[in-house]
Amino acid sequence: MPWPFSQDKSLVSSHISLIKPLLECCDSPDYKQYCLDMSKVNSCPKNKFTPKQFLAEFETFLDEFSLNVHLPIIIGDFNLHFDNQTETYVCQMRDILRTHLLTQVVNLPTQKKNHILDWVVTPDISLISNLQVMDKCISDHKVIVFDLPFCKPKPVKRTITCRNKNIDNQKLGTAIQGVAEEMKKDYNKNLVDIYNRKLKELLDIYAPLKTRIVTDRPSAPWMTSHIKNLKTERRRAERKWHSTSLCVHRDIYRDLNRKLKNAIETAKKYYYCHKIEECLTSKALYNVANTLSGKGGNSQGSIPKTIPADKLAERFGNFFIEKIAKIRKPMDTAFPSLF
Repeated sequence: MPWPFSQDKSLVSSHISLIKPLLECCDSPDYKQYCLDMSKVNSCPKNKFTPKQFLAEFETFLDEFSLNVHLPIIIGDFNLHFDNQTETYVCQMRDILRTHLLTQVVNLPTQKKNHILDWVVTPDISLISNLQVMDKCISDHKVIVFDLPFCKPKPVKRTITCRNKNIDNQKLGTAIQGVAEEMKKDYNKNLVDIYNRKLKELLDIYAPLKTRIVTDRPSAPWMTSHIKNLKTERRRAERKWHSTSLCVHRDIYRDLNRKLKNAIETAKKYYYCHKIEECLTSKALYNVANTLSGKGGNSQGSIPKTIPADKLAERFGNFFIEKIAKIRKPMDTAFPSLF
């Protein structure tokens, strides 16, 4: 699924950390009607992005977003207390969502201070089912889990041919010795060809070729044995914590979570720094940048195919008419004599 936003939007370029869409390989015929955008779109003192600026740009973001995606699902840490219905910015955000026919469906605290900061926004609540908020000790925020009406992608399979490694070495050695004894009796023939043919026949007898279908599960390019070992230890610690419910085992699990997170960040940083250093041309550098931004190498046009062409053209026209009106309005006020 292509990234559906323009590259010059400050909300997207400066305040959204995009994770590559998870539905690229979805086998469902309706998957293009959705966009699972797992982003962190919030305002905080660190990025000097005020709630007022965020609300203004987020509304513009939704205007353009609705042109490209039908029935979107937006997930993110909005850094607004949805549980506080009297807060000014929360009321403004609710009005924005209501204007765009969107609904926020999380109604349980998602942060350790019992506030709803992480939202799941959708125009159709029937898309979300079995929503749960769980504490996985990953951070001070909890994990939101829910089901979507998508078919699981079919795994890529391939056929491989291999031999059985459990060979009776004693019997094979005796058979090879017998072949050598036979070859000593005949010096007139091509001994090399005979020897190769006999060995192949013996190998087919004691270790026959077997063909089987395997599922391709390619690991991340930055994956290391150290990270795999940490994952195993973390999973073991998680099971221990769930079985005992002791604080000490919970602390051990949290510590392993932290170690695994740091190890993955270090491995990714090293891998992509090395990839960037290997880029000898600007094209190669842009390819790496596209991979990091979630575009990948097989990006397609962002025009949705689920909306009829006549309605899509009308929506595009209305969008640009409204856009021009918004641009002209402050200019008409500031320079009335020019227009």
